[in-house]
Amino acid sequence: MPTPRTGMELTVIYKEIYTIGGENNGTLIWANEKYTPSGYIPEFPSWMILSLVLTATTVTAIYEKRLTKTAQAY
Repeated sequence: MPTPRTGMELTVIYKEIYTIGGENNGTLIWANEKYTPSGYIPEFPSWMILSLVLTATTVTAIYEKRLTKTAQAY
């Protein structure tokens, strides 16, 4: 964390640590900071992967039909 502090609140969301508030040598700190562990790669939600696969499949099918029609025309 870039700001040294004590007495802060912590929460973890998707393997990332968030610090909220705190104090340093009697001075209140109003900064909220996020720490991401080294090497952490956020995961895509499964619904996002499914939608990407369905979109790619649909686009491939559309272009395949167009290519087939073009090849038959020649």
